[in-house]
Amino acid sequence: MRAYYRILSILACAALAFLAAGCQPPPAASSSPESGSSVSAEEPPAGDSIGVFTNVRDFGAKGTGKTDDSAAIQAAIDSLGETGGTVYFPEGKYACHNIVVKPHVCLLAKPTWSYSDADKNGATVLMLNNPEARCLLDLSSAYGSTVEGLALDGRGLGVGIHGISVNREDAGDNENALRIQQCRVSGFSGDGVHLAVAWAITVRDNLLMANTGNGLYVKGWDVFILDNWLTANGKNGYYGFPNNNKGILLRGNRVEWNGEHGVFGPGMSSALIEQNQIDSNGASGLYLDNFKHVNVTGNFLFRNGRSTQEDLYSSNVYLENGRALVLSSNTFGAYTNDDGSAELRPRYGVTYYKVRQSVLSGNDLYQSAVTKPLNDRGGNEGLVIRDNIESLAGEDY
Repeated sequence: MRAYYRILSILACAALAFLAAGCQPPPAASSSPESGSSVSAEEPPAGDSIGVFTNVRDFGAKGTGKTDDSAAIQAAIDSLGETGGTVYFPEGKYACHNIVVKPHVCLLAKPTWSYSDADKNGATVLMLNNPEARCLLDLSSAYGSTVEGLALDGRGLGVGIHGISVNREDAGDNENALRIQQCRVSGFSGDGVHLAVAWAITVRDNLLMANTGNGLYVKGWDVFILDNWLTANGKNGYYGFPNNNKGILLRGNRVEWNGEHGVFGPGMSSALIEQNQIDSNGASGLYLDNFKHVNVTGNFLFRNGRSTQEDLYSSNVYLENGRALVLSSNTFGAYTNDDGSAELRPRYGVTYYKVRQSVLSGNDLYQSAVTKPLNDRGGNEGLVIRDNIESLAGEDY
């Protein structure tokens, strides 16, 4: 009898699952007025609106790179009202500036940009067209909004103009809950992405490259920075505002060839820095001072200190006046430029001064520095250093 009822139970569950699946509506589709073909709602055609999708072309955006499309793009965003929705950008070059993104709005394009080839911005580009602008995209009043797939080109215009900007006096009563993903942000005279004050923002799968300021500027907390390129910016790859960059997750990023530090985190706290590649930055790869509760694990730090005149900053990692740090299971290396055109660097693997109640253990410091793998400047208390592999660059090369 038990077997009989068990079989009945199984058959009943299978029937319910089948009925539930049968109640799901088919994917929405629409016919293009030009071709008559069926198009998924996830890929709306130019000149059409599907469900919550609004197309910037419906509001007069030309996408030629010559006409100012700012008003048309803003009209498309504003048309979504309080409920929000998606503004879709077909292929084109949209000349614009000071676009204000509203709550619960997604700006969406297909990400076709690349790293450095002749057509690196790809098929869908927002081009800054005003040297007096504050920024290209303003997310200061946005909550629950997304910017996805766009290439933003600052074209070197103006002074201190950011690509994507959050600029608020305080955090307010609600988390930002913003997502910036799969975007290329380059050529801005300010920061690529400037977040102040930030509260719960995800920055994922972007290329923030060749901006005059920082690749990513963070003032605030609960910012999740995942799988980005922070490359060849004039200042730092990541800049944390002093004593106000908290709850930071930096994971899986490539931080390279920036003019100053790779990751600059004064006053960083409650942070996890893991599985990043930090290579060939002008000063230290990772700079931390006045820090507390920071875990640095599983990173690859290589040939930093490329151009600094400050001896101590010729370090893959620089630590000063902090506590409760774990620096463990990282790999360090010293080398020259790819073509062998410079001297070996850096001078030091890890420089540390006045570090308290912390652990430096299990790191691979083999061939990690020209002068000292571990550069102890004194003043440390309760610092545990053990089980690190150490040797100078040039030994057994």
